[in-house]
Amino acid sequence: MLSFADPGGWRYLEESGAYAEVATLVVSLLLVAALVGHLSRAAGETGEVLGRTRSELETTRSRIASIVDSIESGLVLVDSSGGIVYVNRAGARILGVSEDEVRGREYRIAFADVPAFCERLAAALESGNAEARAEFYVRRRGGSGTPVGFSTTILRDSEGRERGVIAIFQDLTEVRRMEERLRHDDRLSALGEFAAGLAHEIRNPLNAIKGSVDMLKDDLEASGDQAKLLDLVTRESDRLAKLVQDVLHFGRMESGERQTVSLDALLREVAAVARSHPSFSETMTLEFEAERGADVMGSADELKRAFLNLTINALESLEGKGRVGLALVRSTEFASRGLSAGGECDVAVIVEDTGCGIPADKREEIFHPFATTKKGGTGLGLSIVDKIVQSHGGRITVTSEPGRGSRFVVYLKE
Repeated sequence: MLSFADPGGWRYLEESGAYAEVATLVVSLLLVAALVGHLSRAAGETGEVLGRTRSELETTRSRIASIVDSIESGLVLVDSSGGIVYVNRAGARILGVSEDEVRGREYRIAFADVPAFCERLAAALESGNAEARAEFYVRRRGGSGTPVGFSTTILRDSEGRERGVIAIFQDLTEVRRMEERLRHDDRLSALGEFAAGLAHEIRNPLNAIKGSVDMLKDDLEASGDQAKLLDLVTRESDRLAKLVQDVLHFGRMESGERQTVSLDALLREVAAVARSHPSFSETMTLEFEAERGADVMGSADELKRAFLNLTINALESLEGKGRVGLALVRSTEFASRGLSAGGECDVAVIVEDTGCGIPADKREEIFHPFATTKKGGTGLGLSIVDKIVQSHGGRITVTSEPGRGSRFVVYLKE
């Protein structure tokens, strides 16, 4: 038996050449071990890099998905075979579909209830040409049509091959409402100028008629039917004079000198005047609340007229019994009061009542001139309120339920 501890053994290895082979083997094993260690460390580092890269990619994907889902425009991505690759939250809402249900399906099946949308996707896929702008209506079951603005972009790879179509679309309901409001304001402006000119011509002879009747009442000392007739003429002359005054105010309303107006002080004055109005009785309550005061730039007289008009209307809607509430609310309290001003207003004035309410078919018309639900009303009160609020850069909203009351909210900027 050969022992490496025996000097003769080493001489045997040297003479036979086995020593060189063993040395080479040992060195090779050491190199392999070192290489394995290096590769293992490199693999570990590569794994860490891949893990970080994967995490960063996932974070980026989540951020992009969050951004796309948060935009108000609808977005649908369809591949070249017609399969739906992606639809964002706004797109699903506008088209009346579920994101998860349509993803991966053929667009003609997924959007079968929106044929106009399918037609435009088909045109883009078949022609390979983008559509700059188009409009159509999405009609949902049991509801009215929603106007939608639509455009497409062709998706291509790096070699120019068509990969699919991206459709971008928007709900145009609010845009159409604004356009209609502008047309409505133009019509009101023309009507106001005409009515103001006519009312001005009527006012002078009307004052002469009323003055003459008052003199006849004093001189004739009428009684019986004659007295009743003279009282009727006087009463109707007064009502006609008020109508003329409202028409003049509506047609030639000016913003007046702007100054800092304390809304809480103004509303307390409105409440005090309203409690002295003939429409107020002991069976009614009129409450005012304001956690904090608020100042706006405007005309104190015009704003007082607007809020007093709303408050008197609320009292008259009670029909003898009920509650009217006035409240001054800052924007920080909007959410807790169920208010939304779209971010452009800082303060709101609420006028609400427990009265008879406004019929649904009349609600859209109450701010139109000469439209009224009140017996004996001129139909100009709320039109004037609306014009005053608009002239102060604000807006007014109304919610109402017949038999349970109404709520008017005036939003203003500080």
